[in-house]
Formats: sequence, C-alpha cells, structure tokens
Amino acid sequence: MRVCDWLIVGYLGYLLALVPFRRIPRRNRLGVLVLAPALAAAYWSVVRLPDTTLGNVARTWLPLLYILLCYWLSGFYFVDPQPGFEAKFVAFDRWFREQVGAADLARRAPRLLLEWLEASYFGCYIVLPAGMAAFLLAGQGGAADRFWSTVLLAELSCYGVLPWIRTRPPWGLQPDSPLASRHVLLRRLNLLVVREASTRANTFPSGHAAGALATALAVAPVWPAAGAVLFFVAVSIMAGSIAGEYHYAGDAVTGSAVAVAAWFVVRLIGV
Repeated sequence: MRVCDWLIVGYLGYLLALVPFRRIPRRNRLGVLVLAPALAAAYWSVVRLPDTTLGNVARTWLPLLYILLCYWLSGFYFVDPQPGFEAKFVAFDRWFREQVGAADLARRAPRLLLEWLEASYFGCYIVLPAGMAAFLLAGQGGAADRFWSTVLLAELSCYGVLPWIRTRPPWGLQPDSPLASRHVLLRRLNLLVVREASTRANTFPSGHAAGALATALAVAPVWPAAGAVLFFVAVSIMAGSIAGEYHYAGDAVTGSAVAVAAWFVVRLIGV
C-alpha cells in the first residue's frame, strides 16, 4: 500500500478508536462503528485491484472521494459547541481584521470584490481535482502518492481536531452580519452549500486553507507555472473564507501552517 492509503485507513481507525472516549449520540456512535470499518474495507478492496487501466484510474482518484467521506464522518463527533473556544476565535478574528485593514470590508467593499472572494471560496471544491489533473498533465501520474500524501496529511490533520475543538462557523453565529444586507449573488450559492452539504461545524484548522495550499505546494515542484496559479488560488480561497465568514481568521492561518508542515513531512520521508 502507498503512504496515502495508510493515511486514509489510519484516519478511519483513529475515528473508530475515539468512540469509547467521546460522548456522542447513539446514532452517531453507531454510524462511526459501522461506516469506518466499511469504508476502510472498501478502500482496501479498491487499492488491491489488478494493475489495469481501470484499477490505476480508481487508485489515482479514490483519495479525493475519501477526503469528503472522512470529513463527513468526522462530523459525527460534532456535539456541544464550546463557547469558550468560539469567544477566543471571534476575538482573534476581530483583531486580525483590524490589523489587515479589513474590519469594514463587508460594509464598504465594492460588490465586484465581494463576488470575487465568494467565487474564490467556491473554488475550494475544485482545487484538489485541478491539482491532481495538473500532476497528471505534468507526466507525474506515477508519483500520485506524493501528491495525495501531502494533501491528505494536511486535510486529515485538520479534520482530526474536530472531536476536540468544537465551534460553529462565523456565518452561523452572526446571522445579522453586514454581509446579509449586501446582495452578493455567489454568496447565496456558497451559503446553500455550507447549510445543506456540510456538517455545519467549523473546522479548526481550516481544511479548505490546508488542502488548497497543500495542493499548490505538491504541484509546484513538478509544474512551477501551475503551482504558481494554484498558490494564487489558495490565497484567494483563504481570503474568501475569512471575508465571507465561512471560517475564522485563525482557522485559515493555522490551516496554512498545517499545509506547510504536511509538505515538509512528505518530503522528509521521501514519498
């Protein structure tokens, strides 16, 4: 098995091992007890497919699906938000916005800028497959393990904190935000996605920031031009996540640090 395969199976094992130690609803507990082993077994079956074109395609792209599945399964541990952590995140958020001169961004920014930031945030859903596609176009399909190991280590490190630091996202805490009065078209789409297709839990560190930056760092050595574009996209995603109140500023900052750490670890072990 590749390193990225062990990361996925190991993370599912981590979620399973947490069951006796976290007080979660019975339905959630049963969900983890049933789904974690089932998903691990399914993944193991796929990675052991014969070395054919179909098998190689499945192994190349399957980690993308499992990032989403691990995110959803981690959400089973989101119970009883912790107001103490939320207050600290809000305080840092306000301080950060003042330092970068964005305290009144929602009220005063041109609508075109807000639309761009919202579009950038939406880009978090396509940056990972785009990064893998760039890796393949660069002729590095045989090194897909290096790409996915970097991205998975970054993403799963963020998701793994959710059972321990449980906060609600800023958009859920501040329904009367100034952004609510700005008619930003793409914001409606983003809010629909986060309300209907997410766990509604805030991920600290930010998986969006970590995954996007890890993607850029993984691609840059094999295709510098694509890496530069992806780095710009990653920065835009981070800015959009903060400006749109999808994440606290602290989430994006720590998510970036996690991505750099993941990239360094993967290089260190020589994947």
